[in-house]
Amino acid sequence: MRRDRSGRALAIVLVSTLAVTFWALGAFLWAILLALLFVIAVVPGIALAKRMYGSDAGAWGTACLVGPVWGFALTSLNLLGLWVAGFRGPVILLIAPALAGVMVAAARPWRGVLTPIPIGARDVRWLLLVLLLVPAIVSRPYSRVGAEVHDGRAYRAYFTADFVWKMAVVAEVAKGDVPPVNPFQSGSALHYYWLPHLFSAVEYRALAPYLRLEANLLVNAVWFGLTFIAFLYALARQVGASPPWAAAGVAVAVLGGSFEGAEQLLIIWTAGAPLDLVRNLNIEAATRWFHGALPTDGLHRLLLYQPQHHAMAYATGLSAILALWQAKNINRSAVWAFAGCCLGMALLLSAFSALMLTCMTVPVAAGLLFRGGHLRAVVRCAVVAAIPGLVAAGIALALGYVDQAEGLIMLGVNPMAVSRWWPAFILNFGLSLGVIVAGLVGLAAARQSAAWILGLPMLVAFGFYFFVDVRDMQGVYVGWRVGHLVFMLTAPLAGWVLQRMWQTPVPLRAAGFAVFGLAATIALPTIAIDLYNTQDVTNRRPAAGFPWTVVLSPEEVAGLNWIRKETPPWAVVQVDPFARDAATWSYIPSFAQRRMAAGLPISMIPLEPYRLASERIRGIFTSGTAAEAFAIALRNRVDYVFVGPAELEGYPMLAATFDQSPHLFPLMFRAGPVSVYQVGLVPRRPPAKHR
Repeated sequence: MRRDRSGRALAIVLVSTLAVTFWALGAFLWAILLALLFVIAVVPGIALAKRMYGSDAGAWGTACLVGPVWGFALTSLNLLGLWVAGFRGPVILLIAPALAGVMVAAARPWRGVLTPIPIGARDVRWLLLVLLLVPAIVSRPYSRVGAEVHDGRAYRAYFTADFVWKMAVVAEVAKGDVPPVNPFQSGSALHYYWLPHLFSAVEYRALAPYLRLEANLLVNAVWFGLTFIAFLYALARQVGASPPWAAAGVAVAVLGGSFEGAEQLLIIWTAGAPLDLVRNLNIEAATRWFHGALPTDGLHRLLLYQPQHHAMAYATGLSAILALWQAKNINRSAVWAFAGCCLGMALLLSAFSALMLTCMTVPVAAGLLFRGGHLRAVVRCAVVAAIPGLVAAGIALALGYVDQAEGLIMLGVNPMAVSRWWPAFILNFGLSLGVIVAGLVGLAAARQSAAWILGLPMLVAFGFYFFVDVRDMQGVYVGWRVGHLVFMLTAPLAGWVLQRMWQTPVPLRAAGFAVFGLAATIALPTIAIDLYNTQDVTNRRPAAGFPWTVVLSPEEVAGLNWIRKETPPWAVVQVDPFARDAATWSYIPSFAQRRMAAGLPISMIPLEPYRLASERIRGIFTSGTAAEAFAIALRNRVDYVFVGPAELEGYPMLAATFDQSPHLFPLMFRAGPVSVYQVGLVPRRPPAKHR
C-alpha cells in the first residue's frame, strides 16, 4: 500500500511539473494535443516490442520502456513515405502510425524472439522518479527561450547554436519541398539529416497560425526527453541492477558528468576573483578553452538542445545491441534483421551517430556469435543485418542527406584529442571514469557477459575520440557524440556498481560510498553552472566573438514577423552573412522562416561553398550604388533585402542608398532601424513546384 501511495504521489508530481513547464511556455492547451499526437506516434513501437518479447514476465513493462523509441522510428519512416508521395495534411500524423501498426502486424517472424527485462510494479515509482529529471533540467531554460524582456525578445547563446538551427530546419521542412531547399543556399537541397524533424514539421505546418514555432519544438522536446530517459532506465535494468539502483545509475549518467565546473570554481577561488565569472563560461567547453583539448557534452545538454535529433538516434542504434543481447536464439535471422533495421533507422536520424553505433555493434555481434558457437552463421547474419542499412543509405542518398562534394570524415589522430589528453579525460568524464573502470572490472570478475558487451562499445567510442574527426567542425564534433554515448553506457555500469557496493560489508560499503559521494560532489558544479547559465538571459556581456544573450529588438521582431506573414514561403530574403556570422547567422531562416541566397550556417559541412556564395552576395551591401546592388540581387534571385542594425553598423548609408532608388528597391516595411526592401517593382515568380 505504501508503494502504491508513493507511486501515485510521484505521478502527481511529474504531471504537475510538466504542466508548470508547458504553462511557462505559453502552450498548456496545445501541449495536450501534441502529447496525444506523440502517444499515437509511439504506440506501434510498444506493440512491436510486446510482440518481440512475447508473453514472458516483464514483457509489457519492457515494451513500455523501449517501445516508444521504436515507435518514433517506425512512425517517422512511414511519415517520410507519405511526405515523399505528396501528402501534406495533418491527417498523415494519424495515417503514419496506422501504417506502422500494419507493419507490426506483419512482423510475425519476430514474435517472442527477445527475452524481456524483469520490469514489474516495483519499477513504476523509480521510473517516475528518474523521469522527473527531464522537467527538473529543462523547465527553467525552456521557459527563457525567446523570453520577452524590456528591450525585445532574448535567446541565450547556447540555443542560438542548436535550438535556433532546429527552428530553421523545421520551418523549411514544413514548406513541403522534397528534398527540402537549403535555407542558407536557396538554389540547392538541404544536405542534412532532416527526418527526425519531420514529425514536428508536419505539426507546425498545421499549427503555424496558432502556435509559435519555439513553443511547438520545446513541447515536443519534453516528450522526446521523457522517451529517452525511459530507454536509459531500461538499459540500466538490463545489466541486473534492481529498480532503485538502476534509477541511481541513470541519475549518475545524466547529472554526474564532468569535473570542469569544480576546476573552474577552484581556479576562481584561488585567484581571489569574483564568483560571478562563472556566468561567462561555456562550462562544458572548459577543456577546450583552457587546455586546448577535445571537449565533450553531458547528457543534460542532450535534453536541453537536440533531444529528438541525436537522442533518438542513440537509443535506436543502441537497440540493436540490446536486441542481440536479449536474443533467445542469436542464430535467428529475425533478430539480425531487427538489429539491422535499428542501425538503418539510426542512419536516417543522425548519420554520423549511426556510423559510431554500427562500429560499436559489430564487435558485440561477433562476440555473441562466437560465444554461441555459430561461427558458420556469420556471413548469413551479416548479410541479413546489412540489408536494412543499405536500404537506409540509399534513402539518405536519394534525399540528399550528405554533400558528396568532399570527404567529410577524416581518419587519423585528432590533434585536440591528444592535447593534454589525460587531464582532459579526467575533466571531461569525471565521475564516469571511475564507474566505467569499476563496473567493467567487477563484471569481468563476476564473469558476466555485460563486461564485454558494454566494454567493446566503450573501446570503439574512445577510438573515435582519438582517431576520427569531421571536417569544418574545429575538431570538436566527435567529442560531443562520444561523450553522449559513453555517458549512456555509464548508466547500466553505475547502477550495477552502486548495487554491488551496497551489498558489501559495512566498512567497505561506507568507504565506497564516501569515495563515490566525494566524486559526485565534485561533478555537480558543472551541471549547476550550466543550468544557471542556460537560462540566464540577463547576461548581456560579450563572449568570444558573440554576445552571451542575443536580443531581438521590438523593431526586429516586427520586421521578421512581417516577412513571415506577408511574403510567400518560397521567398528569398537576404541579410549580410558576414555581419551576422557568429551571433545571428540563422536570423532569417529561423525567425523569419524564409530562405537566403547565401549564408554562413555553422551547423553545415563543408563550409567553404557557403563562404564563397556569401562573398558573392555581399556585393548587395558593399557596392555603394543601388543599381549595382540591384544587379547582384537579381542575379542571385533575391526577392527581398533585410536591412537591420547589423547591416547599418557596417554600412551606415545603405538604407539611404536604397531609399533614393524606389524603382529598384521599393520599401515594404520600416520600423526604426529595420527596413525590408523588395527587389524590383514586380515580385519574382514562384518556383515551378509552388505555382
